[in-house]
Amino acid sequence: MAKKIQPKKTQQIQSSSADWEILISKYFWLVIPVFAIVYYLSSKYSPGFYQDDEIGHFINMKEFWNDPFIILGNWPKPGYKLFMIIPSLFGYETVLFFNALIASTTVYLTYLLIRAYDIRYAFFGAMMLAFQPLFFDLSFRSYAEIFTALLLVLMILLYKKEHFVWAALTCGYIFTVRQEAALIGIAMAIMLLERNNIWQLLCWASFRCYSI
Repeated sequence: MAKKIQPKKTQQIQSSSADWEILISKYFWLVIPVFAIVYYLSSKYSPGFYQDDEIGHFINMKEFWNDPFIILGNWPKPGYKLFMIIPSLFGYETVLFFNALIASTTVYLTYLLIRAYDIRYAFFGAMMLAFQPLFFDLSFRSYAEIFTALLLVLMILLYKKEHFVWAALTCGYIFTVRQEAALIGIAMAIMLLERNNIWQLLCWASFRCYSI
């Protein structure tokens, strides 16, 4: 009777793949400084995106220090501007780099999110986001879209890890950055209602008063 041959080669490949993923998980945080620099440098070769919104938002950030209410409204995106008013004090280049840092952090959080769902090769999904053409082109710009992406990824990650209060607060805060997030907020509210936790719902609603 023939002996059953163990697939040693397959096991070695699987072991090598697992070791490789462990190594990547240990050092993947380096994408934050590396891509922040890459995105910032790409701003030097960009002719601009559309209209005059980039410089307009920068001026709006600086005007906050003379009139704090100027960042309120649909166009200024107050939830985004609150994170940018201090970098704006150091000039436009600092704002560009801070935006790039937000984008690179989004890439890293995307990696953590994919890993949280036990999907293999999570680094590949994160790198696909990092080099996605529109994401890359918006990475350093003074628009709220990339910051919204960061908050969305953070919200899902917090919910996945069952930090429901923080997930609810993040969901509510997104509404102050992009009002289109109201639709996502409805979905979150339904999920929180199913949990029958009033405190979590109050956290979700905490930033909704902004629209009143």
